Amino acid sequence: MLVVTFAFALFLAALNQMGTPVSLQVTLSALLWSVGAVQMVVPVRHVRSAAMISGCVVCFAAFMYAQMQSRGRIDPGSTFAAMVCGVFWASFLGYIAGVVVAGIFLVADQIRNGAIRRLGREDE
Repeated sequence: MLVVTFAFALFLAALNQMGTPVSLQVTLSALLWSVGAVQMVVPVRHVRSAAMISGCVVCFAAFMYAQMQSRGRIDPGSTFAAMVCGVFWASFLGYIAGVVVAGIFLVADQIRNGAIRRLGREDE
């Protein structure tokens, strides 16, 4: 859990140093968090499609929020266009987020296994 928290902190620190707007930081954090949560709940054979759907949901919610902030209302035409065009890109972002989250969990697993092996050898 410490490795995941550390990776998330590094990610947010890097975004902050690059001068990324807070709304984009929140959107990317929500994307990573939702994909990580979905990957823990969904069966292994459906993880990729669940990450892609999660990416679509988070990106669509971020678009709706941005539209409400900029225009003060939701325009049906641009919402439909965002849904049609955004399905590819949002699902791609969800897939990439799934790969990143899975990679972080693999690193955490390797660190844990290495620590267990070292502790086991020290006991002998």
